[in-house]
Amino acid sequence: MAFVLANRVRVVSSTSGLSNFTLGSAAGATYQTFSGAGVPSGSTVHYVALTATQFETGQGTYNSSGPTLSRDTIFDGTSGAGVKVNFSSNPTIFVGPIAQTFAPTYGIMRERLFTDTTIDVPGDFSTIQDAWDYAQNSLDLNGYILTFQLADGTYTAGLDARGGLVGATGPESVIIKGNAGTPANVVFSGAGAFFTLGLNQTTTSGVAMTIKDLKFSGSNYGFIVSGAALNFGNINFGAMFFEHIHAQHNAWVFAESNYAVSGGAGVGHVAAATNSIVALHGRTITFSNSPGIFTFATAIGGAGLYMGGMTFTNGGTVTGIRYTITTNAFIDTVGGGASYIPGSVAGSTASGGQYV
Repeated sequence: MAFVLANRVRVVSSTSGLSNFTLGSAAGATYQTFSGAGVPSGSTVHYVALTATQFETGQGTYNSSGPTLSRDTIFDGTSGAGVKVNFSSNPTIFVGPIAQTFAPTYGIMRERLFTDTTIDVPGDFSTIQDAWDYAQNSLDLNGYILTFQLADGTYTAGLDARGGLVGATGPESVIIKGNAGTPANVVFSGAGAFFTLGLNQTTTSGVAMTIKDLKFSGSNYGFIVSGAALNFGNINFGAMFFEHIHAQHNAWVFAESNYAVSGGAGVGHVAAATNSIVALHGRTITFSNSPGIFTFATAIGGAGLYMGGMTFTNGGTVTGIRYTITTNAFIDTVGGGASYIPGSVAGSTASGGQYV
């Protein structure tokens, strides 16, 4: 459940000692109980517990049954940081914010997460770009997972994400997801409806995220990853004007699960350029609608494309050049053979390119 703030919540506990707080009535006519303020059961809150001689600040989980407030993390108190106070009398409890609720980073006061959190699009923000900009400018993930949940529908604008989120720990901690059961219900359609992941030119840090459970159709690209890291899975790549996946400038792209291709691409399915790595090995690609793809796989400029152990369901329906490899790049099929990669035209190597 999400971390929440609530106004005027101040109650008297009916318990003392080291146990969780059993919450009683509001501490005065101008205060509210947790339920009166609409705090959902299971929510994470920051609290202050006070008596005349003892105090404790911490993070807890509200349970409407009881009701109770757990003492999950102790920030400070009479007994010191990290140590529960053994209250000698029943404390008064009120909900923060407290100092730990906000984290000053790069001179910006940010909201620090203290639990895994979900932002709904379009519920909380009308576009994924608006949601991302808010997270990048206002949040400190603090090592927790931030998920952007996309509702079923058609989106005509994509995401341009330059630089990572404060407090993120890798692609697994920032997730954009659609409909896991039916990815085609969440469609990015239109020339600009694709995802560009890149570097922040000021901090030179690249974004890292996971994107899954959606479909691209009629875009210029699906993903452009430049100096950044992307995990993806359960994507349905429809018809594209240029490429489904393009990685460049030391990018890292990893297919964490199987995916589908239901439309062609005017330039290619996947391209790894300028020292990037794209790892598709071991995955199944399911093709439909006999896609025409100009060049299925391209590796140039010292980049690497790992494609060993893959399964190409309906791969015989794909038309176009199988692969192009130049300038000391490589495609590793683990000995898959010249006809391993889908297509109807033989692949080629040049200028130190290797197909193995």
